[in-house]
Amino acid sequence: MKTILVPSDFSLNANKALNYAAEIAKLSGAAIIIIHVTDLTHASMNENVILPESFDKEIIDNANQKLDILVKATREITNAKVEKQLYNGFITDAIQQAVKENNADLIVMGTLGNSGVREKLFGSITAKLISHISVPVLAIPLLYEWEPPENILLAVNHYNESPEIIQPLITLANLLKAPVHVTVFTDELKAEPVDYLQNKKDITLFCNNMQQQHPQLNIIPTLIYGHNFEEAIKSYITNNNTGMLVMITHKRNFIESIFNRSMTKKMSYHTNIPLLSIPVY
Repeated sequence: MKTILVPSDFSLNANKALNYAAEIAKLSGAAIIIIHVTDLTHASMNENVILPESFDKEIIDNANQKLDILVKATREITNAKVEKQLYNGFITDAIQQAVKENNADLIVMGTLGNSGVREKLFGSITAKLISHISVPVLAIPLLYEWEPPENILLAVNHYNESPEIIQPLITLANLLKAPVHVTVFTDELKAEPVDYLQNKKDITLFCNNMQQQHPQLNIIPTLIYGHNFEEAIKSYITNNNTGMLVMITHKRNFIESIFNRSMTKKMSYHTNIPLLSIPVY
């Protein structure tokens, strides 16, 4: 891991995401790039007047001052390379541009921004990125305080993923020295008896292959049952001192996105622990 991108709207949640990124940087030696996105055109249109150039300059200067403070503080904490970048335009487009320009390996960002309303603004932006970005996104909840995870939970529903897909998880698990629990959810309302046996067989084989490829890690197969995926996952997280949830996001077409909402996006709104989303294209 060489470069971590941290979008910031200067909210408390964004600062918590930056703190998490700083902890990863201390362990990995990765560089951190803090970006902020202004929307000057949008601001002008809302006012229904022609704004003076000094207004734009004031916004930019204010953003740069706040970025300078974050950069200085993060450098002191990590002793790592920390830079700032200021973009203008739509936030998701700007983040995608920043990922390409900086060849970022990981995005770390909050799930709630200055709006203070769940599933709005920064939260919806994080969820949208999960579906459209080509690099892993680590979403940090508002109420989460940094601590090394005692356990990491990987929830899968495909067993034919290439080993490269889960490499971001392997990298973080090695850095954080955390065991990886691997699970598949079985819906008790829909499953037949044979489904339980097949899931147990598949998850055991999947974990055995992971363990062979990564003998330095502790890989633990487990099955989660219930009537509701979200509630079953939350219960397991609580009962097993889980500090990070990992889900693999498969790109879907337009029709699929209408009739089958991404479970990873849904969990990004409601999880109380960091959620690592790994995209598959």
